[in-house]
Amino acid sequence: MDVEITVKGSVICYLKDDFWHLIFVTDETHLVKFSIDNKAGVKELRHAGFNRSITFDFNGEATPKAEKGDDFGKILNIARKEMHGKNKIKVARKFKKGREIIQMIIPVGTLDYGDPTYNYHYREVKRNTKSEPLDGEVASCIKINIKSKSKNLSMIIVDGSGTTITPLQSNTKLSLNFDNDCGDECKGENDFNLYYDWLQDADNKRFIAGKGPQLIGKQGNCDPITVDPPPED
Repeated sequence: MDVEITVKGSVICYLKDDFWHLIFVTDETHLVKFSIDNKAGVKELRHAGFNRSITFDFNGEATPKAEKGDDFGKILNIARKEMHGKNKIKVARKFKKGREIIQMIIPVGTLDYGDPTYNYHYREVKRNTKSEPLDGEVASCIKINIKSKSKNLSMIIVDGSGTTITPLQSNTKLSLNFDNDCGDECKGENDFNLYYDWLQDADNKRFIAGKGPQLIGKQGNCDPITVDPPPED
């Protein structure tokens, strides 16, 4: 069975210890909407007040090992030298009222660039400088492709209230979609700030980025980022 996981909206992805780590920061407008095969029956994975973890049981062998796709470099990497720089970022979980973390860990799969978005700019938050353009396109979504020898797998969600196991079946191809875009519910704050609920720069720098030089409002960032090399724990 071919499994394709598509993730759009606000998410941090990085490869560490041979596992893919996907971090969603959730709030009242970032709900991680989950659907299967683009069918009806969307489920909101945010559980207000609870941090959650998501793992998968592939019920047998699944390949390839966790690896970067050919166009992985097109995902916005905030460890690029123009922004934080390499080895400058660590995991430093904040606990802000009304926000939670969903951490998804996947042991296999090729993670690659999905659809493009253009006209991206960034600037450091504390410095009153003009926004700088990023060269070329960046990813508006990411995809993870996996081949499983089993026709059955399970998605396992754990939080402080218990464990939920969702069986997933297909004879040929299974498409799993995770959407953490706030869409029309954006409140005007640049959503790039959400990433710093999970990450911290060694020099306490912060950046905002998004579509267009203004960087504030509904054109703000609700697109995936990566940290490459990965953050320190």
